[in-house]
Amino acid sequence: MSRDSPPEQPLSFHPATLVGTIWVSLFGALVVSAWLLGNAGIELGWLALFGVKPNLGIGFLLSGIGLHFACVAERKSLPRAPADVIGGVIALIGAATLSQDLFGVDLRIDQLIAAVPAEFDPSHSPGRMAPTSALNLILAGVVIVGFRRLHAWAHEAMCFSGAFIAMLAFVGHVFGERSFYGLASYTPMSTPTSVGFMLLFLAALFSRRSEGVMRVFTGDTLGGALARGLIPAAILIPALTTGIAIWGTQEGFFGARFGLALVVVLTMVFFTLLVGGSAILLARVDTERKQMVSILRESEEHYRQLFENNPNPMFVYERESLRILDANHAALEQYGYSRTEFLDLTLFDLHPLDDPERLRESTRMFPTTIRRPGIWKEVRKDGSVLDAEITTHDLMFEGREARLVLALDVTERVRADTALRQALGQLARHAEELEKKNEEIEAFVYTVSHDLRAPLVNLQGFSRELALSCADLRKHLHANDANAEDPALEQILQSDISGALKFITASVDKFERLINALLQLSRTGRQELRMETLNLNEIARNSLDSMRKVIDERGAEVRVADLPEAWGDRTAIDRVLSNLVSNALNYLHPDRPGTVDIGGESNGEFTRCWVRDNGLGIPASAMPRLFQVFQRFHPERSPGEGMGLAIVKRIIERHGGRVWVESQEGEGSTFSFSIPKSARERSHD
Repeated sequence: MSRDSPPEQPLSFHPATLVGTIWVSLFGALVVSAWLLGNAGIELGWLALFGVKPNLGIGFLLSGIGLHFACVAERKSLPRAPADVIGGVIALIGAATLSQDLFGVDLRIDQLIAAVPAEFDPSHSPGRMAPTSALNLILAGVVIVGFRRLHAWAHEAMCFSGAFIAMLAFVGHVFGERSFYGLASYTPMSTPTSVGFMLLFLAALFSRRSEGVMRVFTGDTLGGALARGLIPAAILIPALTTGIAIWGTQEGFFGARFGLALVVVLTMVFFTLLVGGSAILLARVDTERKQMVSILRESEEHYRQLFENNPNPMFVYERESLRILDANHAALEQYGYSRTEFLDLTLFDLHPLDDPERLRESTRMFPTTIRRPGIWKEVRKDGSVLDAEITTHDLMFEGREARLVLALDVTERVRADTALRQALGQLARHAEELEKKNEEIEAFVYTVSHDLRAPLVNLQGFSRELALSCADLRKHLHANDANAEDPALEQILQSDISGALKFITASVDKFERLINALLQLSRTGRQELRMETLNLNEIARNSLDSMRKVIDERGAEVRVADLPEAWGDRTAIDRVLSNLVSNALNYLHPDRPGTVDIGGESNGEFTRCWVRDNGLGIPASAMPRLFQVFQRFHPERSPGEGMGLAIVKRIIERHGGRVWVESQEGEGSTFSFSIPKSARERSHD
């Protein structure tokens, strides 16, 4: 096929192709069978009705089969050798027969299947097919061999030529004009033969209906509709009017001149009506086309205004060449070009920093619909680089496949995102470092607390030993009456040594409590959390049951609202609630009945719980240090080392939450904490 041939399309059997190949094959098989039976002794007189020679019957049979094989091989990508062989045989039969007439020789190739008696055809070559039939066989063979190899125009020219020769013979038989179907004394083409060839070449034409002239004829365009209506009329109307004239003349209704005039008048009337109807149809279509053009022009102008006045930078480029076709004012301002300069660019000029192959591959992806290829670095006329967020949409622009581009300048956003990512990364590193330092501090506290306990035990032991020694000394002095009444000695034993021992013992006890508190805080940070879905109502009830005696002693009223679920360690959260309720009970106001409210709610991804009391409240000056270790603000109300709120804060932070307080001195406090509502929220923390 030549380089300028139209693109090939997948073949499928058109009904005309299928019917034509089947009919021609059956007709050829019938002819060959009749001649074979005739040579077997059966009367051959009825074969004169066909006037078809046995070699032509073989040609018809092979032509139908060969065209069918060619279509099937092309459609299913099968080997074309069978069709090529059949086409070659058909062309060889036609060429051999035609050579007999051209060179005046008798090769007797048409006697191979069946002998043709002289009385069957009075011509000088009774066994030969008509030269026009031989020529049509050559054309049929070439069409089959060159199927989809010949250019569409060559294929159609051969098919139209063969069909015209057959139609000329058919018209000659209808009107009794031998010069149309016979040449001199050569064997003429019979009526069945002409019909067979017309069907054969019609089937060949429709086998490539998506190419050449047939593409227009079978298409859904106005030209195709007119062709399908006018061509049959151009064939049938003259045949009908001429038939009426011949019939009237033969029946004696009018003479030959009147019949000829009648043919002219009827043909003029029919064609005038046909042309008039076509003109009306074309006028209606043209009116609708003009209306559509007007609507499209208005729509195009509307969209042109939207395009030009859009505040977002937009431009259009051709998909094949990547050349810029159009741009709005915002795009010209963003890139710094004049319209003339911008329309001389391609995408490669806007993306000189990117790999050309990557850019071209990106333009080939997702050939339809809206797509967002992401953020690209583009270059302005002055050489500065911007980050453009690209959105594209395919469209037809002035008859060319193009793509509309929305290019938003997001340089500042990209910088902000980069800075934010860097800050988050730095914050994560700081958090990791802080976590490591906390772990080191906890390990240090744990180690120091253990190391201090040994000398502390020694102090406690030697203090007791010293007290026992003082008691033994006093007994010994009294037993020997040695200076028993000496006031100075009594002062040393009773006041100085005993007082010092009491002070040492008190300091050692306090030191032990501090060590225990530090160990407790250290264990809180090191203890493994067993996370699960928590029923806070059940945890609150258990905490209050364990403090029932204290609640009754203080005469306080503790109220618990319906609490939501949360995600955390049951033991740790129980400890948090117990600490907060215990603090509320310890610091109730002495002048009014104490009340403690426990409540909660789900807020987005977190569950918030609070413990509210009407107690002493917290001084404003103490708020910044409230959750630090060893902080006590009402020591006269309750013993302790000031570790409870520090432990609460550590537990809540390990759950990914936070704890805070709202308080007014003399009116009460509300301690609140939030922890994840579910495992999913915890994983996002």
